[in-house]
Amino acid sequence: MSAGGHINIGETPVQAAVRETKEEMGLTIDESELHFVQAVRIIEKDPRDIVNVFLYQLSGDENFTFVDGEVDSYEWRSLDNFKEITRDAAANNLVPQGELYFGTLITALEYVSQ
Repeated sequence: MSAGGHINIGETPVQAAVRETKEEMGLTIDESELHFVQAVRIIEKDPRDIVNVFLYQLSGDENFTFVDGEVDSYEWRSLDNFKEITRDAAANNLVPQGELYFGTLITALEYVSQ
């Protein structure tokens, strides 16, 4: 799952991640359990944009509430399937963040799944 948005004035990237997750999925997450992976510049979209990539472990029992209309459903995917669908993000209804973003995320997921 991915939640994202702009960081508000006076807000840290972690606070923004917690807020956006609540706004987009209705989940209250513990910021102390967010694991920073890397900050990625998405040149394809806007060279000024930096995406802070975090990982967060879900239990699988969460109740998602799609509050703001940005997300309307989710699907659990295997890592191999996720790798496959990120090759054509637009065709698979993923946010088009670019190869660097997806590569960074996949590398982090591979690392934590060992």
